[in-house]
Amino acid sequence: MNCICGKEIEPIRVEYGFNVCASCAKAGRDNPRYKGAMIFDHKTGGECQVMSGEDFADYRRLNPYGRYTGRGSGVHVKTRPTR
Repeated sequence: MNCICGKEIEPIRVEYGFNVCASCAKAGRDNPRYKGAMIFDHKTGGECQVMSGEDFADYRRLNPYGRYTGRGSGVHVKTRPTR
């Protein structure tokens, strides 16, 4: 039996009913991984919002985090220095 990548699936995996090889399973090709982001509606009591990897990429694109974004290290407003 062949995997989605074209390689032969290991016999032990076929015996247990899996339909992907070990390398594809480790890469997450058979079952997409979910990610989470902490959403704070107020100062305290944040919630973990669980989403797919594609939705998480969109979330990070729309809500950047890190230096010069105003959302890192407790800094609320920060602008990029001009040179």
